[in-house]
This record gives sequence, C-alpha cells and structure tokens, in this order.
Amino acid sequence: MLRPNYAMDPPPTALTVGGSSYPIDTDYRTWLRVLGAIRSLNYHPKTLQDMAKLSEGLKDIQEMVFGGVLKDESAAEALDAISEFLRGYPSPPVGSLPQQEGPTVSFDWDLNEIIIAIQDQHGVDCSWRRKEPLHWWEFKLLYDTLSGDHYILQLRDIRGYTGNDRNMKRRKAAFALPVELSGEEQAEWDEFEAQFEPKAEDQA
Repeated sequence: MLRPNYAMDPPPTALTVGGSSYPIDTDYRTWLRVLGAIRSLNYHPKTLQDMAKLSEGLKDIQEMVFGGVLKDESAAEALDAISEFLRGYPSPPVGSLPQQEGPTVSFDWDLNEIIIAIQDQHGVDCSWRRKEPLHWWEFKLLYDTLSGDHYILQLRDIRGYTGNDRNMKRRKAAFALPVELSGEEQAEWDEFEAQFEPKAEDQA
C-alpha cells in the first residue's frame, strides 16, 4: 500500500488529539510561526518561572494551530500531533540522509530567498501578495523539491560544506547562519548570565 502522497491524498485539515479530531489553521504562514515557537520551548524547566514560560509557550502554539487551547486534552499529546503534522507528506527516514554539522537553512533568515526560488521554479507566489491560504504540506513540498541554481540552494551547499578547501571554508564562515539558541540553551545562558548580575545588596 502506498504511503500518503500528493497524487491521491489531500493534506489534512484537522489533527487527532486524545482520540478526537480538531480542525486546524493549515496556512504555511501560521506553521512557519509554529516552527519558531516550538524551537524556543524549554522542555526541561528548572524553576517555576521556566515552567510558567513553557506553559505559556504551549498555549500560544495551540492558539495558533487550533484557534484556542484544547482544555480537555493533554498539552503533550497536542504538541506531539503538531510536531508530526510539521513533517508533511512522508519522506525517507532521517537516518538514511547525509548528516550535516549544523542547520544549513533557516525559515527565519532565509525565507525571502526561499519564496523567490519557489516562485521562480514552481510559479507559486508565496509573498505578501498572496491572499488565499496555502497548506503547509504543499508549501513544504514546493520547498523540498527545489532544484537547480537557486541562490538558496547555493547557500545550503556552502553552509553544508565539510571539505578542506580554504576558500570554501571562508565562504562557509561568511554565509553562516546566526547562532539561534533552543529554549533549553537560552535558559542555560540566562542562568549563567544571572550569576554576574549585581545583587540588590550590592546596589544599596
């Protein structure tokens, strides 16, 4: 039996959480925001403040996806369903693909170049001019099937270079993505910086 595919299976417009089906916002703009929000979550809170921040983050993600918080469902199960949806149509297991040292594309920093490449190759306008929704799974397919000499693909190749050519290494450093901390890494950095902040008694 064939895996779900674009030829015969329309992309889903609802997610199943706790055995119930909930309609979702499928537009790619929403899911670009969801990606960033998930990346910023700290899954191992150490303080009450961290726990409150995680709870708010999970609520914000559900607001984006479902239009509200699923009060009768587990936040963890909702996040699992959302994370699975982000994958789009089934693709080869990650373990069968070449491993990179770090991210070679950012939907945050590289989105302009991605949108231009999609319009050039597929003729689909994903810019601010687009008024009608475009399903995330369709957007992901458009991006995943980019080929040729698009600038974004050149950037991806440069950032993913692992050889010893000095010129390519210099280009890799020049076009490297800014360091983006995960939610856990940001919490650890904040904790480290807090050690050097002046205490109240020192300011008196």
